[in-house]
Amino acid sequence: MSDADEKVENLRTSLGHIYDAYRTALLNRKYYGHRLELTRRLSFWSEILIAIGATSSGGVAGLAIWGTITGQYVWLWISGAATVVSVIKPAFQFGKSIENYTKLWAGHTNIHLTLREVVEDINTKKAISSDTAKKYLESRQLNKELGGLDDPKPRERLVRSFQALVNREIPPESLWMP
Repeated sequence: MSDADEKVENLRTSLGHIYDAYRTALLNRKYYGHRLELTRRLSFWSEILIAIGATSSGGVAGLAIWGTITGQYVWLWISGAATVVSVIKPAFQFGKSIENYTKLWAGHTNIHLTLREVVEDINTKKAISSDTAKKYLESRQLNKELGGLDDPKPRERLVRSFQALVNREIPPESLWMP
């Protein structure tokens, strides 16, 4: 193998790592954005259920609809569900999960935007400059720092669906390769 062939092969290897990191950052951004939104919604609706079920007189509990037989059964179900949710809600630690997912989403968004800039520079210059390499290394460090917060068991179905989105948004064949 000639020196020129070896340089091209090394460049291809480096580009492969950069492009994998770029696409993975987008995948992680989408995944943790979804997890954050879902956790926020669950927290919100559990609070609503607890608030509605906690009113025993006046307000929601005083509505005439609850005076019917069907209404009494529905109210019994609502107040029972609110009681159960209020007891088990602390175990879900929504606040902690929201904080964690917020950090992960923001961090992976930052990494993705940095790597998008790296990829744009590569596509423009058709090479990896020292500034571009430095930005890539900084993004790797940020990724390493986020590693301890990642889901230990990511939802495979979600990962697959977001991978399909990433493949549509950033097809591998759209990335420059010598």
